Amino acid sequence: EESKKKARRKQEESKQEMGRRVGCCGATMGMVLVLLNSCFVLAGLCIAAGGIYLSVRLWDWALVIVPLCLFALGLLVVVVSLLGCMGALRKSRCLLCTYFILIALLLVGQGFALTGVFVVRSDASKVLADAWDNHLSCDDKNAVETEFSCCGWDSYPPQEMSDCKCSYSPPPLKTPPTCESLVVSEFQSGLLVSGIVLIVLIVAQLVGLFASFCMCNLIRETYYSGKDYVPLADEQIVITSHHSHHSHHSEA
Repeated sequence: EESKKKARRKQEESKQEMGRRVGCCGATMGMVLVLLNSCFVLAGLCIAAGGIYLSVRLWDWALVIVPLCLFALGLLVVVVSLLGCMGALRKSRCLLCTYFILIALLLVGQGFALTGVFVVRSDASKVLADAWDNHLSCDDKNAVETEFSCCGWDSYPPQEMSDCKCSYSPPPLKTPPTCESLVVSEFQSGLLVSGIVLIVLIVAQLVGLFASFCMCNLIRETYYSGKDYVPLADEQIVITSHHSHHSHHSEA
């Protein structure tokens, strides 16, 4: 029990010594990483919430792949960002290196997601028209017409709805608008917002990637700058491995 207390005291002293040795530059980098990753957590939650909202809205249209991908991406952003916060607060090189690798992989995935968002957005009219003809039931079409105050997809009277009538009743002497332009416009607007959020997130994550790389190098230099420094528990393996390799090399 006494040895455990001594070990805890040494770790606390190590943390304080780490803070002194890392200095102003390291503290600034750590603060930047914590602030950035806090924003990333919020952005990831927004992306996940947007994915859920779009999947509910587009469930009947059989267009849930993009929304579900956004939901999964948002959760990944949250998890990786929390890892970055922990690494910056603990000044753990192990956690920060893991964060660096995961952010790099996440950037690649977000690049593919961004490409997919704009490809689907450019083909929105064709994709939604196919879903209207092949996936929506008569009740689903009536619900869309009531919500958007429109009638038919691209023509009035709606030729494709031979088995059911249009549910929207326009004012007298007025021809109701078709649903195509209204639905496509809302769908494209939602994808545009998602694309802009992804672009801002990618740019901010590049800054976080650079900050984590700099802090990893700074902590590494700090570890080997003095013999009196006692490393944290999760860094013992790394340092022991380094010194063992160095001693074997010297003997050879």
